[in-house]
Amino acid sequence: MIKLMIKGFLVLMAINISENSFSQEWQDKMADPNVNFYEVLNSYEKQFEGKSYERGNGMKQFLRWKYFTEPRVYPSGNRMNSVSAYEEKIKFEKQNNFQRNKTANWQPLGPVTWTSSSYNPGNGRINAVRVDPNDSNRIYVGTPAGGCWKTTDGGQTWNPISDNLPVIGVTDIAINPNNSNEIYIATGDGFSGTTYSIGVLKSIDQGATWNATNLNFFRSQSVRSRRLAINPLDPSILWVATDAGLFKTRDGGNSWVSVLSGDVRNVKIKPGDTSVVYTSTDQFYRSTDGGNTFSLSTGIANASSINRMEIAITNANANYVYAVTGSQSDASFEGLYLSINSGASFTKMSSSPNILAGASSGNGSGGQSWYDLAIAANHQNANEVYVGGINVWRSTNAGVNWTIKSHWTYPSNIGYTHADIHALEWYNGKIYCGSDGGVFSSTDNGDNWNNLSDGLLISQFYQMASTEANSEILMGGTQDNGCFYRDATGNWDHILGGDGMNVVIDRTNPNIVYYSWQNGGIHVSYNGGATGTNTTGSIRSLENGAWVTPFVQDPVSSVTMYSGFENVWKTTNRGASWSSISNFSGSNTIRQLKVAPSNNNYIYVAFNDNRIYRTTNGGNNWSLVNSGLPNRVITDIEIHPSYEDSIWVSFSGYFISSKVFVSGNAGTNWSNLSSNMPNLPVNDLAYDTVMHRIYAGTDIGVYYQQTATSLGWFDYNTGLPNVIVNELEINYGTDKIRAATYGRGMWETNLERPLSTGINSIESIKEEFSLSPNPGKDYTLLSWENNAPRRINLIDTKGRIIRRLIPNNGKSMRIDLSDLLTGLYFIEVENNRQLVSLKLIKN
Repeated sequence: MIKLMIKGFLVLMAINISENSFSQEWQDKMADPNVNFYEVLNSYEKQFEGKSYERGNGMKQFLRWKYFTEPRVYPSGNRMNSVSAYEEKIKFEKQNNFQRNKTANWQPLGPVTWTSSSYNPGNGRINAVRVDPNDSNRIYVGTPAGGCWKTTDGGQTWNPISDNLPVIGVTDIAINPNNSNEIYIATGDGFSGTTYSIGVLKSIDQGATWNATNLNFFRSQSVRSRRLAINPLDPSILWVATDAGLFKTRDGGNSWVSVLSGDVRNVKIKPGDTSVVYTSTDQFYRSTDGGNTFSLSTGIANASSINRMEIAITNANANYVYAVTGSQSDASFEGLYLSINSGASFTKMSSSPNILAGASSGNGSGGQSWYDLAIAANHQNANEVYVGGINVWRSTNAGVNWTIKSHWTYPSNIGYTHADIHALEWYNGKIYCGSDGGVFSSTDNGDNWNNLSDGLLISQFYQMASTEANSEILMGGTQDNGCFYRDATGNWDHILGGDGMNVVIDRTNPNIVYYSWQNGGIHVSYNGGATGTNTTGSIRSLENGAWVTPFVQDPVSSVTMYSGFENVWKTTNRGASWSSISNFSGSNTIRQLKVAPSNNNYIYVAFNDNRIYRTTNGGNNWSLVNSGLPNRVITDIEIHPSYEDSIWVSFSGYFISSKVFVSGNAGTNWSNLSSNMPNLPVNDLAYDTVMHRIYAGTDIGVYYQQTATSLGWFDYNTGLPNVIVNELEINYGTDKIRAATYGRGMWETNLERPLSTGINSIESIKEEFSLSPNPGKDYTLLSWENNAPRRINLIDTKGRIIRRLIPNNGKSMRIDLSDLLTGLYFIEVENNRQLVSLKLIKN
């Protein structure tokens, strides 16, 4: 539960963009929410023009951010604000006399643990690790999209404590050392910016309930919260580092003041002397008056040479301060600096090997210090310091020499912590590591590592797949942690490393699976992912694929697949060979690709804008069918399972009334179904043929519309965290709808079903009724086999009853269509057993 206080708001200091700011690297522009998206994109493309993908150079992290951000800001490029999503959700609830649908009862599916057939497994990304100073078994972790989690048994079990917050991303945590019940969290994702921030929240009951402090980030301030520091002598004094500056409160968050401007990354307090406070941008600053004013320290390279700095202190020597820096030119290791005079001046201890690259030898080039960088010093040995980039490195002589202590490949004879380190913390002789794959710990100075992530449901799924053949079998592609396959016993196997994308389970044999990594690297496996073969090398040498490249199985031939790159490609031999079945101009990539289940000659594709094309003859001819659609990014195409020309499309972005559209004639005409839908980005759609409902997965939860019988959209979120839903799938074998979320793993809930008496399928009832002619011009004849229906309604695509009809006692009745506009309608028929809806087309 959260009480969100919108009062006493501190107007944040505006970020001044100087004339030379546009010469900064793309990482700096990406971190500044005031810079237009397309300016960031242009800067990135200039730096990487003509260069191929290389691990550890930051390209992957940028492309993740691009995939998330672009559809939400298209076409203007103006970045979205921090609390838009939550504000729109609350507005919807107020305007619709909110009552959550109690039929929904969402339950988690995992993964919370794994075995691995691949090289880089993990549960999900960790931004922060904090151990309660009064109870070492109580540990908190912050995740960028899965919220704050707590363990009270040293990591054996975990529980989420922020699922109902307005946003559930957490970058840092601070614990009152004098009262462990009091904790603070810095919300959002301070490192890659793909989830929202609402500033600093406070709990006085270990996270059972939360209140907003009065440092709230609103529509005009899309600010990233970063690190927190709490005064151990007076815990009502707190600092938060943000990309809009360093802020301080003296009253437990009731009021805040700006004490340093700029893009601030970190803040620390000198051990034993709270008058000395350290903070860093791409330079090091020190305060000697309790963190009220700051001065620049000396001995560290110029700001033009540094893209990021992180700092560490040690209780073993209060005068020691370490600073690790990344290079502005290529995000590699710029240097490790040591101050022995409480941060007044620094000495550079080393600049090699390149401990921020991926190579275990330190000989690799480049790095991604703008994204992953962490440092911790041993509190029992001031000369022992650890640095995390892609791997973890250790120095026992204050940073002069380095030894690698963990590597990103699994299994590793060095020691495994998942790639991309965001947190290193030293507590009571133990070092904790938070990475893109979870939380790890070592009790022997990094010689051996323990995975503490079991129980953390924090995977950031892009896509999912299930099968009617066995409801237990699932697949999914995740950010950072590759692709997972859940077998019939419920075991999750990590089958592909890196970033996992689209997945397909063969409908005739669940052991045959297709899975992929970024930009269309599609694999096929005949043993549930234990081994696999890349199938799309021939396409990728000719065309680009989207970050999440779509591919689908043909509804008729199980060996036939379609994939969307710059064109649509088809294979009739499970990927052994491919041929193009389109000739689209330009180099834009396809974002959505769907084949009609009832007629495989009907194929629909959408690009990364509002263009949607269809073919009705298997790809021989294509037509653009976006007339009447808004100029927004299409995020999904849903096709009715029985009618190839009835389709729905969803849209991203924060644009009222541009959410969901429907067509009954294959896109020739469109009707807007957005009505009262909350102004949230819609990411995916699923159509329930039993209840005639269209479900929408959004940036906060799931909503549905009764397409033929009701007005407007309804909430379907009971039990589901306030999380981004990227994909929905319906499993009719279990009558459940499943959701792949971006930060809280996979979930499922029962679908609402009508009461029935002695009947197993709504299709058997439909067979009692028929419409002819259909399509009809002036009339259609509704016929029935048994008793006359009790009620007949003619309904449009917005759910409005436009005609109520009184059945006769015969076997049919004529329905006049002469005064109707052309398009899609529904005939709703109720008999003594069930309510069904028949599709009607008016010509």
